[in-house]
Amino acid sequence: MAYYKDLREYLKVLEARGKLVRVKREINKDTELHPLVRLQFRGLPEEERKGWLFENVVDSKGNKYKGPVAVSVLGASRDVYAIGMACEPDQITSKWEQAVNHPLQPKLVSHGPVQEEIHVGDKLTEHGGLEEFPIPISTPGYDAGPYFTSPYWISKDPDTGVLNVGTYRAHVKSPTRTGMMAGSQNQHIAIHLAKCAAKGIPLQAAIVVGGPPNIGYVSVNRLPREVNELAYAGGIAGEPVEVVKCKTVDLEVPAHAEIVVEGELSTQELEPEAPFGEAFGLMGERSMMPYFTVKCITHRKDAIWQSFLSQFPPSESSKIRGVGREGVVRTYLREEHGIPEVIDIAMHESCGSCGLMVIRIGKTDQEKVWRALEEGSAYLGNAGLGSKMFVAVDEDVDPRDPDLVNWAIFTRVQPHRDVRIKKYPLGNIMDCSISDPAQTERRGVHYAEQPGHSHLLINATLKWPYPPISLPKKEFMEKALRIWQEEGFPALKLKWPWHGYSLGHWNEEQDEHAMLAVRGEYKQVGDILAKRRKKVER
Repeated sequence: MAYYKDLREYLKVLEARGKLVRVKREINKDTELHPLVRLQFRGLPEEERKGWLFENVVDSKGNKYKGPVAVSVLGASRDVYAIGMACEPDQITSKWEQAVNHPLQPKLVSHGPVQEEIHVGDKLTEHGGLEEFPIPISTPGYDAGPYFTSPYWISKDPDTGVLNVGTYRAHVKSPTRTGMMAGSQNQHIAIHLAKCAAKGIPLQAAIVVGGPPNIGYVSVNRLPREVNELAYAGGIAGEPVEVVKCKTVDLEVPAHAEIVVEGELSTQELEPEAPFGEAFGLMGERSMMPYFTVKCITHRKDAIWQSFLSQFPPSESSKIRGVGREGVVRTYLREEHGIPEVIDIAMHESCGSCGLMVIRIGKTDQEKVWRALEEGSAYLGNAGLGSKMFVAVDEDVDPRDPDLVNWAIFTRVQPHRDVRIKKYPLGNIMDCSISDPAQTERRGVHYAEQPGHSHLLINATLKWPYPPISLPKKEFMEKALRIWQEEGFPALKLKWPWHGYSLGHWNEEQDEHAMLAVRGEYKQVGDILAKRRKKVER
C-alpha cells in the first residue's frame, strides 16, 4: 500500500492495529494530559504501550479546544515505531538504510490541506494566535509554560539553500512568540543561526506540527546536511513528500501537515528560556536562547496538535531518537567507513537520546572494531548529542539486552587494554555533568564556546577463542521446552542465550566425553582420565 498521506490516516492504522487509546472524557492539558500518558511508560512493559488521542481537551482556565491532542503516536514502543515506518520491527534498520541511500526530493504543489486556514497580518491573532491550539504542559509543577515538544523546525542554510528539519523544543511565551533550544552549536539550525548572525539578518523558520510519521522520524535524526532532509522522509515513504510554499518566509513545508507556524529567529538578541523536563531525567535549566517571532499561522480545520513525551526515561522521545539512529549509524559505518561487518546498532533508553550505544559486529580484526567505535562515537560526539558510552560486542551478544551486554563487558574486557576515552570540543548544555547548570543562564549558548565532553569506548569483543557458553546444548534445551509445553506450564518468553554454544575453545575429545556422560557412560570417561595420571614431582 502507499505510505500514509497524513497524521489522520496514520492514526486510523494505529487504531486498527490496536495501538491507539481514544480518550473522550474531558482532560485538562495543563495538569492531566501528559501525566496520564506518562503512566504507561512507568507501569507497562514496552509491548503494551500505545499512542493516545485526547478528543475533549480543556485548560486550567476552562477554555475548550476544537482540535484533539495526539501523544506518544511515534514511539510508544518499537512496534509503534515500525507501524510508522510501514514495516515490521525487524526491518526498521534496513528501512532506514534504504531511505539514507535512496532519498527522494520533495514535490512542490500549489496548495495543500495545511493552508485551509490562514492567519496573517492583522488577522494573525483573530483566533488567539498560538492560544488557538491545546499545547500541553509536559511536566506540570516544574515546566515554565506550555511547550512544542514534537515540532519539526524547518530552516535553510543561507549559503547553500539546503533545507533542514529538526526537533527542538519551543517554549510558548506569548500568542506570537516562542523560545527555541537547539542544545548544541553543532545542530543544523544552530549552524544556520550562526551564518545568519554573521550576515546581520534573522533566520527565517517554520514550525511544523503533525504530519505523516516519516517527517517526525527524520526530524529527530542526525542526517547529512548536504541533502534536503525532507528527501530522506521521501526515502522512507518510497514517494516524494508533497510541499507547499510558506506565506511569509522563503521555505517549503509538508502540504499535509496539521499546523505550520511561520516566523523569524532573532540573531541579535537572546532571552531566557525554560525550565523544561528533559529526556536526561532532570529539569533543563533556564538559559539564554534565541526567540521566535510568529509572522503567520496556517492549519487544517480542527487541526490535531501532536506532542510527545521526553522527560524521565523511558519515553517516546528516547525511543524515536534511539531507534532511528540505530539504522542511520549502521549505514554510516557500513558504507561511508567501509565496515560491512557491523551487523546491528542498539541505542539504550538509559538517558533519552544520550544513552548507551552498542555496536554488534561480526568476526573481523581488532583494528576494524576500534574504527567502528571511534566513528560511531564521532557521529554523535561532533554533533554534541551527549552519548556517553559506546560498546562493541560480538555477533553472539544481543545488543538490546543490557544484562547480556554487561556480561560481555565483564567476561571479554580488560580495562587497561580494551577501554579508551574520546574527547570532543563542544558539549550539550542540557547535560548537567558537563558544567555547573547555574552558569548556563549567563552564557549566550549560540555565541560562546561551551565546555567539551567525552565518550567512553569499550571493546567487549572476543580477542581469542573462549570455552563454550555454560548452558545445556540446544538439543537438550529443545527437549526440555517440549516437556514444558506438554505440561501446560506458563508461556515462556525466552531470552538469548537459552542454550549453550561453542566460542571456539573446544575440541572433539571434549565433545565425545560430554556425549558419553549424557548417555550414562561417565565411567568410560573416568577410565580414559585414569590412564593419564602423572606422578607428582617433589
